[in-house]
Amino acid sequence: MSILRGLDVIEVSGQGSAAMAAKHMADFGASVTMLEPPEGSPLRKAPPYYETDGERRSATWEWLSRGKTAVRSTPEAAREACASADVVFVESEMALAVLRLKPAELRGNFEGGTTCVLITPLTGRMRTTRPVILGSRRWAAG
Repeated sequence: MSILRGLDVIEVSGQGSAAMAAKHMADFGASVTMLEPPEGSPLRKAPPYYETDGERRSATWEWLSRGKTAVRSTPEAAREACASADVVFVESEMALAVLRLKPAELRGNFEGGTTCVLITPLTGRMRTTRPVILGSRRWAAG
């Protein structure tokens, strides 16, 4: 399906919430780029596992990364990519690792330039917080 063809989506995910949201967009034709810290996304090591050719791999990573491009980049390049994207999904715990921005600094960096959705953890003191849209840019899927 290609209803979202032409839409440029950036994902910054470590626990899977942003990855799941971006996966659905990729399934509908959006171009999704997963930005990872230099050491790679924690999702690359998430269970369950399977073995192929003597190598243990994450089934979670394989499923959530399907149809996407994974990029390990510098914080500067990651911020540039986010600024030029149509939609950015960021999990709060990964903002500092990938973008070198605290979650509270995201709005000032992306407001008016892109649609940035901050996704907070499902546990801990912020567990009842809903995703927050931190600025938006009008777009039309073609």
